[in-house]
Amino acid sequence: MATKDYVYLALIACAAIVFYAHGFYAGLSRRKNSKREAKTHSSPVLLPEASIFTITVDDMVDNCPATHNRLHEPEVRPSIQCVFGHN
Repeated sequence: MATKDYVYLALIACAAIVFYAHGFYAGLSRRKNSKREAKTHSSPVLLPEASIFTITVDDMVDNCPATHNRLHEPEVRPSIQCVFGHN
């Protein structure tokens, strides 16, 4: 391998280290901020009255948005008709 190959490998390695460190320190700061927010805003968690355990299966089927999707009812597309003239 030539010298420029080693230079390119070093640049790729440096970029990988920089991106990894950036993500690592972003995770640390996010964890620190979330702990700080949890300490300052410690309010009780209120669950909605209609939780998962009170909804019946029929209600879930009626409110399910995936019952009418493209896989079951394919979209009807108009046919495209063009006059291109003499080519």
